[in-house]
Amino acid sequence: MSEAGPGGYRLGLECLQRDAVQHAVAADSEISLCGEKVSSLPILGWSLPFVPTAVRACPVCVRLAKRPCRVVRHGQS
Repeated sequence: MSEAGPGGYRLGLECLQRDAVQHAVAADSEISLCGEKVSSLPILGWSLPFVPTAVRACPVCVRLAKRPCRVVRHGQS
């Protein structure tokens, strides 16, 4: 199970360091909206939601997550 944030996206990190950029990721993907390969942080079967107002939120993911249209994975149309 996963907890999704605004737009239904979960949190994905490009690295597991303290200052990692936070990306928006569809529930069934390891590629963020902006095209970065990311890792989720599953906690007891739950994934953290993507929060577009977070200090380290990827600006491209924030912009793309606001789009009201369907989720389009990087490289698809």
